[in-house]
Amino acid sequence: MLPSIVVQLCEWPVAQNIKKKLAEKRYTKQEREDILDTIWEYIKSSTVEQLAYYKAQIYAQLKGEKQTYIKKY
Repeated sequence: MLPSIVVQLCEWPVAQNIKKKLAEKRYTKQEREDILDTIWEYIKSSTVEQLAYYKAQIYAQLKGEKQTYIKKY
């Protein structure tokens, strides 16, 4: 990569994909909303400490195999 290039990530499609996956795994609507709220806080984090905090919150809200996925990736 060139040092002057800014990498852009569109957060909306990422959040929508997560929302879809949670619905497929039978999380309740309230659980999905709570997790997505936390994910948006994670995305908006401006410090390493905030990232770590919200990652732990997301992890705590997830069930079994999704916790394994977060831990792995």
